[in-house]
Amino acid sequence: VVPHPRKFVWNAFDDTELLVSCFPGAKLILVEGDGTFSGEVSARLGPMRMQFSGDGLIIRDQSSWQGEVKGKGSDRGSNSRVTANMRYQLTEEGQGQETLIKVEVDYALTGSLAQVGRGPVLEEFVRQITKEFGATLDQKLQRSVVNEIDVRSTAAGQEELLFGSIFLKALCSIVRKGLARLFVK
Repeated sequence: VVPHPRKFVWNAFDDTELLVSCFPGAKLILVEGDGTFSGEVSARLGPMRMQFSGDGLIIRDQSSWQGEVKGKGSDRGSNSRVTANMRYQLTEEGQGQETLIKVEVDYALTGSLAQVGRGPVLEEFVRQITKEFGATLDQKLQRSVVNEIDVRSTAAGQEELLFGSIFLKALCSIVRKGLARLFVK
């Protein structure tokens, strides 16, 4: 839940540059008027650097306050490919002063990176990235309201997706959940 009216959040989700800047390591290359875009995601896992390049499509339906961001890309260095589909729905809360942002992400990863992250680890990794996206979006929305500036003029997100950092958070989360299952019965 973000402390902003649904219409304000909806308008922010219409800004491709803003959305892309909320994903760690993402950079927009080209935006077309029909909802298509091209971009890159720079990532690092220890000494290994990856540069995913790809295309995407944004589909929005204001009558239901929901949308979809579809993308696919590849990294030549690791010979890895990813496809992702993020669906979101905005629900008005708090007498219209807050918005619940429900996000669902489907993904497929192939190539050498798929060997590194499997099953629960990869799922938790995606949850962590989604959580970082939400936190960055909320910060940008807050700054634009407090400083009365256009959301698009806020600083871009982090320059590189740090797999190690997010991977560690994901691993800690999995261990915590496992320990909780052992001790809470």
